[in-house]
Amino acid sequence: MSNTDEVPQPVTATASDKKLPDRLFIRIWPKTPVLYPMAILALLFAIVSHFLGATPVINDLISEKEGVSAAKVQVEDIRSQLDIPDEQKKKLAQGYRIDRVLALIFLAVLTFSLFVIAVDFEVRWALIVLACILIAALVVYIVDMNTGFLAGFLPFLDRIAPVANPQFYLAIFVVWLLLLGVSALVARFNYVRIESNELIAVGGVMEDHKRYSTFRMHYTKEITDVLEYWLPFVRAGRLVFSFPNEDKPVILDNVLNVDKVLKELDRISSRWNVGGEGS
Repeated sequence: MSNTDEVPQPVTATASDKKLPDRLFIRIWPKTPVLYPMAILALLFAIVSHFLGATPVINDLISEKEGVSAAKVQVEDIRSQLDIPDEQKKKLAQGYRIDRVLALIFLAVLTFSLFVIAVDFEVRWALIVLACILIAALVVYIVDMNTGFLAGFLPFLDRIAPVANPQFYLAIFVVWLLLLGVSALVARFNYVRIESNELIAVGGVMEDHKRYSTFRMHYTKEITDVLEYWLPFVRAGRLVFSFPNEDKPVILDNVLNVDKVLKELDRISSRWNVGGEGS
């Protein structure tokens, strides 16, 4: 999917155009922002698991038993070895069930997020089909976990019991925040600056510059991944700048809010043409 836009023809300048900056910065981001749904879900699950999962019950039992190491205690250990009142057994079983459901949902979202990073979805229907398959498989497994209707011919499902504690989910969120900070630092040193008569490509910590004349410059928007493009707050796409005197175009991958950047570039280009600059 692509949308080609040439530098607009001269138009009448308006009062709003006079407020536009004299230059435009376009940052080149890694794909870390695409993972924000998984990170937010991890933070949400950390809170839910902390209050409704098995961890609070386990912590209460550990605090009541002398000589029991929290790092070595597992759910099955508490069930089989410790003298647990029936009420606490019920709470533990309920919390453990909640932890399993949260872990399954998180694994599905994690799988989907990593697949999106590894593979570019150029066709929207493929994305929808994959999402439907993951959701259907997750629903079937959760229903079976509570009813056991698949245990007769798929007994191995009963042995699949992924769980995670609140600290795990919180760690995932913190790691994503750290990666986002690193990505922001990378974007700080990798960008394109467009001025009235030249495009300046800057890359690396040493800020190597390469200059191109904007005379008869053409730019194209390309959508290489529909999920990244339709994901709120990301809206990422590719911008390709071509020049009549250059053999290779300047390609900017993963430009955040690409439509907004393209609109601003159109407006700035129009004002430059009106003022007789860059020609």
